[in-house]
Amino acid sequence: MSIFDSKIWNPQVFDKYRETIPLIRTVALLASGAFKRREDWKTMFPEQAGGNVIRTPFVGRLDGDADNYDGVTDMTISGIDTFMRDIVAIGRMKGWREYDFTQSIAGKDFMPEIAQQVNEWYDNQNVGDVLAMLIGIFAMTGALNLPFVQGHTHDISAGSGAASRFDETTIITAAQKACGMNMSVFSIGYMHSFIVANLTKIMQVEYMKYTDSNGFTKDVNMATVNGKVVLMDDRLYDSATGNYTSYLLGEGAFDTCDLPVAKPSSVSRDEETAGGISKLHTRQRKVYAPNGISFLAKAMGKASPARSELALGVNYGVVANSDNTKTIDHRSIPIARIISKG
Repeated sequence: MSIFDSKIWNPQVFDKYRETIPLIRTVALLASGAFKRREDWKTMFPEQAGGNVIRTPFVGRLDGDADNYDGVTDMTISGIDTFMRDIVAIGRMKGWREYDFTQSIAGKDFMPEIAQQVNEWYDNQNVGDVLAMLIGIFAMTGALNLPFVQGHTHDISAGSGAASRFDETTIITAAQKACGMNMSVFSIGYMHSFIVANLTKIMQVEYMKYTDSNGFTKDVNMATVNGKVVLMDDRLYDSATGNYTSYLLGEGAFDTCDLPVAKPSSVSRDEETAGGISKLHTRQRKVYAPNGISFLAKAMGKASPARSELALGVNYGVVANSDNTKTIDHRSIPIARIISKG
């Protein structure tokens, strides 16, 4: 047994708490339907070379026009494209010193208390990584990627006055521009609270309701705009440009998976520094993979990408076929962005 915060520390019990503690968080994005669990990837990473990047196949759609069956015309034979998607593992770690980390544990079972704080801290870090990935995929260049970048971006920030701000038509226009007749794929609006406040003022925000056992109808703390569930994050503002970036996400916009770590948590003791310090060490490996986008790892210095590297457009490409001459239809990717002044 080890000691942390003057308590006997059982790492197996602590790691179990981290796995099972209720995930009721302010970081609602990770718990939304935009993230699809891919437990099958856990075994794929060790099986493929390197252990930090895997390749998964996309099977293309049948295309071409029908031949005329008239007894004279020859039948044409077509193939079907196979596309490959590259996915990277993101490793993160963090340690805390005694008393700097633990708070208000007197009279409580300290393991779940600390576990909850660790989970919440990592959740905020994970959302930061996802936001960097969103920046990166919209920074892609190249002829094969521009149809996605341009088609899935609705930029009204250069407009004058009200034309530069969100209104009741903005989401509809952005969704149709991105996915055409598949525009209903979007179910989540991820935006700054300033945008939501302005939409509330013009009565475009509706709150979901429920009816209790006594027949009374009440609002719940979940809003929608144009039928999209609203999730707020005040990181979606660029002070340098004065622009707000909002994202539309569909079900399964990202695939995600928790990867095994040799030692998710451990404690150590430094007896010399400052008379003695107890330390908690934590580690995780995760996958967040935008649907229909490959991580190309062209600018990745180490086995795990830094957040700054996740934000580089050169590291991404729309999923392409084996000879890199054709991509999947960008309209099948349920991710879009809106740039506005408010």
